[in-house]
Amino acid sequence: MNRMKKFRHYAITIPILLPILLSGCMGKPSEAMRAEPVARYETEPVVTASQPVSPYAVEEDEVCINAVGDIMVHESQWLSQQVGPDTYDFTSNFVQVKEIFKADDLSIANLETTINDDKAITTYPRFNSPDALLDALGDAGFELIGTANNHSMDTGMDGILSTIAELEERNLGYFGTHKDPGAEKYLVKQIKGMNIGFAAFSTAYVHGDSVVINNIESAGMEKHVNYMDLTSADNAFHTLKPVIEAMKEDGAEFIVLSLHWGNEYEKSANAYQKTLAQMLIDEGVGLILGSHPHMVQEMEYLSSSKDTHEGLVIYSMGNFLSNQRNEILNMTGTEDGVISRVILKRDQDQIIRIRTAQFIPTWINRTEYGEYFRYEILPIDIDPSSTAVRYSAEEKSLTESLMNTLRAIDSTKVKQLDLNHE
Repeated sequence: MNRMKKFRHYAITIPILLPILLSGCMGKPSEAMRAEPVARYETEPVVTASQPVSPYAVEEDEVCINAVGDIMVHESQWLSQQVGPDTYDFTSNFVQVKEIFKADDLSIANLETTINDDKAITTYPRFNSPDALLDALGDAGFELIGTANNHSMDTGMDGILSTIAELEERNLGYFGTHKDPGAEKYLVKQIKGMNIGFAAFSTAYVHGDSVVINNIESAGMEKHVNYMDLTSADNAFHTLKPVIEAMKEDGAEFIVLSLHWGNEYEKSANAYQKTLAQMLIDEGVGLILGSHPHMVQEMEYLSSSKDTHEGLVIYSMGNFLSNQRNEILNMTGTEDGVISRVILKRDQDQIIRIRTAQFIPTWINRTEYGEYFRYEILPIDIDPSSTAVRYSAEEKSLTESLMNTLRAIDSTKVKQLDLNHE
């Protein structure tokens, strides 16, 4: 029975072991911000009557990390979330998934936009979003935001620094960009007694001391954003290796890398990703979180060629929030994402390892709401029909989304989390 035919069977057979393409992505085109505010719709989280055991529960001696892929804001999104003149509220986008992030020890997201109040709000090809997006991320339970990607320089040096300032104002952690060009390119966090190292890098065209990304010459900005060579896995590795070594010297017992890499709109990892991933696992990296392709790609464990170490690679977590859609791009998969859920635990030798790796498929549900839209990120259960009923969503679209994700991941060691609350 192949992976695609099995997903309805999972509820019975799988125990809970591991519990813009441009931005044609304008939903309904608009040349300017609407003059009059529209009342924001209210969305309440769907709660099942009986919840004796949460599917998100972990033990006291375990660390649960959830991570998601690209978060983008296109024009139809900000217009839909406008609640007054120059005022926005994105919290409704995350209401159906916030329970997941509130229950973990650390939630990570990739912010594929700048937050620069001194510049106009813009969409593709240069993203700049309302600062209310960060309020919504904090409200949803995210604590660590990846800021190194191909849109980090979209509003210049001011945009890099203002994004950092807005994150700091909300006590949101960040990695991938720096105020001080001499700052370390990583951070080490202690969570439940575990010292975990984090670093975020994006691919770029490297030319000597400068880089070019999104047709922007860095002109010194590369000192504030972590970039690695997009054309050579060897060159990229030689950029990352000293950062990995520095994290280890700084006490990191487990290393997480967030990498913005791969080819856009491809559903499988390319040779560059595969080669670099193996080199990084050989170097002792425990978890690689991928983004940028806007599609869900495979998740796999890789064994080190040097020792007994094993690491998990999620080549691309897809889109967590955007207006990239099949009906706009004529391309399935851009509405899909995964919440990658990893549980760490010390073994009897006091080595921190991944005890459990799971994924929760997500789908961006967009429905018409007056002149604009209602956007909600929905977690998809093993049986998509139950998700359709729970959220009054279209079962056909949820099923197609789940099938896309299962086809991409197709792993015997990484399982879909059963969301049945009863």
